Amino acid sequence: MDISIYYQNARGLRTKTTEFYRNVCASTFDVIVITETWLLDSVFDTELFDARYVVFRRDRDYSATKLTRGGGVLIAVRRDFKVIPKVNYHSTAEDLWLLVSLFNKNKNKNCLDIYLCVLYLCKENLGLSFSQQLQNFLTSLNNVVISNPLSRFIIVGDFNLSNIKWTPSSTSDKSFEPSNHSSPNEILLIDEIRSLNLRQYNGNHNHFGKILDLVLSNIIVHVTDFSGDPLVPIDKHHGALVINIPNQQISSLSPAPRRKILFNRGDYSAINRELSTIDWVAEFSSRNLEECISFF
Repeated sequence: MDISIYYQNARGLRTKTTEFYRNVCASTFDVIVITETWLLDSVFDTELFDARYVVFRRDRDYSATKLTRGGGVLIAVRRDFKVIPKVNYHSTAEDLWLLVSLFNKNKNKNCLDIYLCVLYLCKENLGLSFSQQLQNFLTSLNNVVISNPLSRFIIVGDFNLSNIKWTPSSTSDKSFEPSNHSSPNEILLIDEIRSLNLRQYNGNHNHFGKILDLVLSNIIVHVTDFSGDPLVPIDKHHGALVINIPNQQISSLSPAPRRKILFNRGDYSAINRELSTIDWVAEFSSRNLEECISFF
């Protein structure tokens, strides 16, 4: 069975908590990722998710951005997955990092560790420019990936770079190749993706034929459009996505060889006869205590 990640730019949850909670309760997603939550401290996690989920939020700092709404990201993960928040990986952009251990559901062992990140890049942030946010995030992303060279990564979010065109690649992994990237921000993003060996897996266009929401990963994932049954009504700029991760069987290291002595099969009569022939006084008389123990 695959691991399912639901993703949506919600365009605000403050006035949609009842609808969102009801639809979450009726869903079976392993992970739920939301951008543009617009949440405040006064909105509790329990208003959004039932007891199956552990919720991690990074609400927008409205005092820093000089805004009254917008932004904010969250990730909700089923309680039967082990999750470690990676706050030290956060950049000055609106991103949220978790290390998630995805267990084999059939055997409940051999977990698949994935660094999961959600990002929202905003063009109306008054605290930092869009270019500064992008640069800061990519610098952080580069450091994280380089520091964990054997790890698996999934980065999903609203990158707000609508001019980039994504067409199916010629590879068998069903990823998408970029084109029409000409602005400094677009070139910077694509160069960083390629240098980190990440692929982009979302090819679903919005109402205007654009792709703002990207799914970057260094493992093969399958992305499907879920706009027909979203958790909250979709926005014309953003559809709802489901990202499926094949539940890969992780090979365990072979145990070290261990010698097992079968004492119950010993010929103790023969052992006693051999021991009785030894002159223990003579053997021990010329040895100290440690040598006697070693000899015995």
